[in-house]
Amino acid sequence: DLLGDPGSPSLHYVGRYDYLKLDLVDWDHRNLHGKGVDYYGLMASTQPGVDPKAVDGSGFNLEGLAMAPGGGETAYVACRAPLAPAGSRVYALIIPVLNFTSLAGGNGPPGSAQFGMPIEMDLFGRGIRSIEGVGSNYLIIAGPPAPAVTNYPNDFRLYTWTGNPADAPQLRSTRLTGLNPEGIVELPLLPWSADREVQLLSDCGTRIWYGDGVITKELPEVNFKKCRLDWVSMGEVVLPEPVILGVDPEGSLLRIRWRGATGGRYRLQTTDDPASAAWSDLPGDITTRFPINTSRVAAGDQPHRFFRIMMLP
Repeated sequence: DLLGDPGSPSLHYVGRYDYLKLDLVDWDHRNLHGKGVDYYGLMASTQPGVDPKAVDGSGFNLEGLAMAPGGGETAYVACRAPLAPAGSRVYALIIPVLNFTSLAGGNGPPGSAQFGMPIEMDLFGRGIRSIEGVGSNYLIIAGPPAPAVTNYPNDFRLYTWTGNPADAPQLRSTRLTGLNPEGIVELPLLPWSADREVQLLSDCGTRIWYGDGVITKELPEVNFKKCRLDWVSMGEVVLPEPVILGVDPEGSLLRIRWRGATGGRYRLQTTDDPASAAWSDLPGDITTRFPINTSRVAAGDQPHRFFRIMMLP
């Protein structure tokens, strides 16, 4: 706690709570959220040998923390992993801790944490690397649960959110190519317009700086370690681009798995020459009810066939 003169405060130890992970596993295993026993798979995710940064989002890795709106005791604990639910690994997971303020310094026994209804957030397969909020304005750094960043949507993006569990997060247009952001240095001033800038911190833990094959986190000399700070614009609010996850034969059909925003309208198109502008619409525009969708089309007799998903107004 901070005590003393505001001009020269001193930091005093109050207490801690050591059993949050244990309580979370118990909450999930005993179905205290009402969604089913081990619905989020936290017991499996916390077993010895399970990689916290597993590519499929099955690990256990808490990286975000912010107080909930309203100024009470509730805090949002945000997961880089696991992705939710355990059966499909589709959503980022936020778990409200209802008594966080008293819990943090209370030195309580196991079972002291009280949890609210979990929040499942569609970040296009990304987990939460950082979340900060002021009032009803929250900024989220979303990124893959695994260490490696590849192509969209396995990349880093910014989202804004109201803090209300009933509201969906909004993707911002700014691309974070080349960055590995893990933290928000300070929230930008309101309003969060497209040109408002925010400073992001990349810890560069797996970066090799000196050509010796040694990553930052394993450098023996602490003074040689580096991080990176970048200013980026927030960008406009945009809809996430749909992406095809896979195309597999199924008898005389092709089964196309793709991801879109729930409630969005999409059209599937095909061509045998992706370099041309001659894309043909496939019949039946689609309004999605779920993030992961499946479309089936006739295989045809072309030696090569390409597909894409287009967003509709």
